[in-house]
Amino acid sequence: MDILDSGYLLFLPVILSRGEQATVRRGTVIDAFVEHDVPLDTVRLRDRVTALEIRSAANRSTYATAHIYRHAPDVSGGKPKIYLDGVELARMQGDRYLNVMVDAGSHSLRTDKSEVVLDCKAGEEYYVRVERKGLGMISPPKAHLSLVSNEQGEEEIYALEALNRGDIRDRSKLAPPHHGESGR
Repeated sequence: MDILDSGYLLFLPVILSRGEQATVRRGTVIDAFVEHDVPLDTVRLRDRVTALEIRSAANRSTYATAHIYRHAPDVSGGKPKIYLDGVELARMQGDRYLNVMVDAGSHSLRTDKSEVVLDCKAGEEYYVRVERKGLGMISPPKAHLSLVSNEQGEEEIYALEALNRGDIRDRSKLAPPHHGESGR
């Protein structure tokens, strides 16, 4: 078969071009095909399935799940302390998340001078973003908590990694990692 007769020449610019970086929304279905066998990491797959099963069971239980996350690390301030109902839960590093399971009812998440009160319902999920707010030299930035919608929280947390285990002070409330990542 001649390359000119096959029509492949028409697609050559598309195949050789390189586009900009793109983000694919969570839940988008992509069909992928491989030319030959690809090894499957069964340990990681098993961990992800187990995490999903635990998360599914937790959603049907008497617990609610709070996803606490922080985007880009900032130069000043390091890792702010996060308190759950007055007990230090973790030191929140940037680009990380932490999932905790709490009983249904009212719970307080606090850091520096910011507080969010969650009225938790069994099986529900809540997303709390940690960010720095302040004017810099005049007023040092302080950690601030914001309750965000589930849709926004899921989108923002998706690319983050689980909080390092060394930064977690109270492990008694830990829930499975958000997207099957095992804690470090």
